[in-house]
Amino acid sequence: MVGIDEAGRGCVIGPLVLGAVYADEETVQWLRGLGVRDSKELRAPKRLSLAVEIKKVCDTTVVEIPPHVIDSRNINDVELEHTVSLANGEKDIYVDAFTVGIEKVFGSDINCVSEPKADQKYAIVSAASIIAKVRRDAEIKRLHGIFGDFGSGYPSDARTIEFLKRGGLDDPLFARHIRFKWETIKGLRDGRSC
Repeated sequence: MVGIDEAGRGCVIGPLVLGAVYADEETVQWLRGLGVRDSKELRAPKRLSLAVEIKKVCDTTVVEIPPHVIDSRNINDVELEHTVSLANGEKDIYVDAFTVGIEKVFGSDINCVSEPKADQKYAIVSAASIIAKVRRDAEIKRLHGIFGDFGSGYPSDARTIEFLKRGGLDDPLFARHIRFKWETIKGLRDGRSC
């Protein structure tokens, strides 16, 4: 089976990262015992240590989708395309639903479970959530090393908004890491408060 989840869907800075974890039922039981759960419920050090353990036992795959791709297409279409690719012909697919009807994309011989908050319900999706979040965290840390600490990259983060207001939007090197079609960015460019 495979579990698929994402990190960074709503951010204005950085990639959307999809993680996939492949395992059999016995390994999924092991994941439960390991204590995997939705990555948002875990602190960064715990996520990192769990990711190391998951990768020791499970096959994992990560896809990073850069901001310019998200700006050029519908985010649901992009995520669905990569979800299908990550499913990789598995017969049991568990997806943290990002849109309705994901299961219809797969044939009737495929068991596709697509539910909101699947990362809180299914250990295989929790593991994928952790893998995706650790990869996104690493990319954000790398960008901090180059451009300075701009916070999490989410519009709800005051540090992110301040960074963008102080010139982040005008830095041509940093611009490739921004989702310019997001309303937050449009508001900043128009001088509206966020």
